[in-house]
Amino acid sequence: MEALLRNVRCRLRTLRRNRRRVLLPALGLSFVLSAARLTVTAQSAPLNQAGASKPDGAKTAGETFKNLQVLGDLKGSPSPELWDTMQVFAGSLSVSCNYCHVAQAGSYDSDANKTKLIARNMIRMTRAINENNFGGHRVVTCNTCHQGSPHPNAMPAPWNRTAEQIVAYNKSVPSAKSDTAAPSTAESAAGLPGVDQVMASYRHAVGSQSLKSVHISGIAADLNRGPRPRDVVVVFPDKIAVATSEAQQIVNGDHGWLLTPQARTDLQPGVIAALKNFAGLLQPVKYEKSDVTRKVSGVETIGGHAYYVIESHPGRVRPAAPANSYPDAVERLFFDTKTGLLYKDQIAIETPFGTRVEETSFEDYRDVGGLKLPYLIVTHYMEDENLFKISEIQTNVNVDPAKFDPGNPKERQGVGR
Repeated sequence: MEALLRNVRCRLRTLRRNRRRVLLPALGLSFVLSAARLTVTAQSAPLNQAGASKPDGAKTAGETFKNLQVLGDLKGSPSPELWDTMQVFAGSLSVSCNYCHVAQAGSYDSDANKTKLIARNMIRMTRAINENNFGGHRVVTCNTCHQGSPHPNAMPAPWNRTAEQIVAYNKSVPSAKSDTAAPSTAESAAGLPGVDQVMASYRHAVGSQSLKSVHISGIAADLNRGPRPRDVVVVFPDKIAVATSEAQQIVNGDHGWLLTPQARTDLQPGVIAALKNFAGLLQPVKYEKSDVTRKVSGVETIGGHAYYVIESHPGRVRPAAPANSYPDAVERLFFDTKTGLLYKDQIAIETPFGTRVEETSFEDYRDVGGLKLPYLIVTHYMEDENLFKISEIQTNVNVDPAKFDPGNPKERQGVGR
């Protein structure tokens, strides 16, 4: 375990050097994995677990947040749509909330931080560029200039290429005599396997052993709080217990609780849904079922490995969101063409100021009880990385039903430890 902690700390130090800022606010203790990503949720967070179509009773961005000036056109949109836009800002500059706001969480309406006033002018400038030059289409974004830095580099670097890179560059440039565009990096759909064939290969790769329950121990880490032990017990499909050194979350059917040494709090439906999706990611086969049409869109190479890409428009990207609340969202699943194993899930959401991307990768697959299971699950946000490095997995374990009984808070003084 100590070696695991050192490994995780080393990764966090590298990420901190690259990001040069702190984590987007953790508004509560509920760190959970959602359907395709690690999600930070809160018992009293001001954001709805909804999508772009506002369900009855859900608050709009204008009702939740005050002093919206240059983003006033989002006042009537669901709160998460504004949140998505803010994440695009954060990712484009590699900063977090307190770069522009006075605090990591709360007081978002305050204008005391001068950087927030500068940001407003930058938003006006970006919109004016698109309006005056591109017919109002979103062509120029914050990331066009910032490229992950708060201060864009105005000095271009010398064109430093090897002979091999020059040859590759010349091949990629279309001939002046040809009207055809440069070929895509992804293979054409011709000759590709179908979705059913890719998924069958995936099921064969992970194994056919039935998984009824699992006990997982490891280290969870993010930029703000550093590495900490995490213990997970799941009896499929809907009994879940996630414990850290701070608290414990329990789901039993349609009910859920957050337990601390001081109190027991009912979990909101959105958090329960996210925890159930978390449990789904611990199954050997993930993302097996879909309510929408999928297609194998091509082959992409990442780090020297080739992956079949299954693409779809899921419509819903949050567990508790209405169907088709994000009609423009694109989900892409990457499967290793040699091993058949799932490498990552990618979700792209369009916002008025750019594309927000989240990726969850599954790595370090090992044999466990006749199954191939990942020992490293990492979610990359626009502004952070959440990591779960697993040290031990026990499959088909016997679990005492009392594990999923919240009991009396006074009787659970050691919860989460």
